[in-house]
Amino acid sequence: MHALPKDGVGQSPIICLVVIGTIAGMGGAERQALYLVDELVDNPRFQVHVLSFQDGEALRPRLRELGVPVHVIEYNHLWPRARRARALGRVAKLLRSSVHPDAILPFVGIHSKAMALVWPYSGARYCWWNQQDEGRDLNGTAAEKRVLKKVSHVISNSWAGRDFLVDTYSIPVNSVQVYNNGTPLPVNNQPTGIWRNKSENSGRPIVAMLA
Repeated sequence: MHALPKDGVGQSPIICLVVIGTIAGMGGAERQALYLVDELVDNPRFQVHVLSFQDGEALRPRLRELGVPVHVIEYNHLWPRARRARALGRVAKLLRSSVHPDAILPFVGIHSKAMALVWPYSGARYCWWNQQDEGRDLNGTAAEKRVLKKVSHVISNSWAGRDFLVDTYSIPVNSVQVYNNGTPLPVNNQPTGIWRNKSENSGRPIVAMLA
């Protein structure tokens, strides 16, 4: 969020809208979004809201604990165009009438595309295209290229995500800022044997997928 102006210091907080696909489960993008929310709520410069495109309970307890307002408007990029347009219209109305965001930060490309379409009608000053994947469900259409070029900032959490945007939409490579990220590892204070016994696999090899 370093691109936001510093004139918010001592004035009204900068209202940041973090947009995620669901609060019903914890995928990689949702976890990264939650880490960002954790950081922002500790900074008096920012006031944070979360918009989710699917309702649920998995993330609500933590967001409630942080005091972050949660807004849910059902949206799916696989819906027919008319239904998607109606849903995004409701998003725009919510942002203009209630949230009044200064900055919009979606997670993953399909939600960046949706919010890039909403942004001109939201009243927000900034909108990021946040490529948190290798281009899933994006088709390289002329419409996608137009909205991608209109957002205020384009970022990716990987070189693969950056290369997808550059190769697919013919945008300058220096227009995409890469922020490599990761997940803090939990501290394990128990001996390995105790953890193995809890897993009920004490006599077998254990394989874990980290990402």
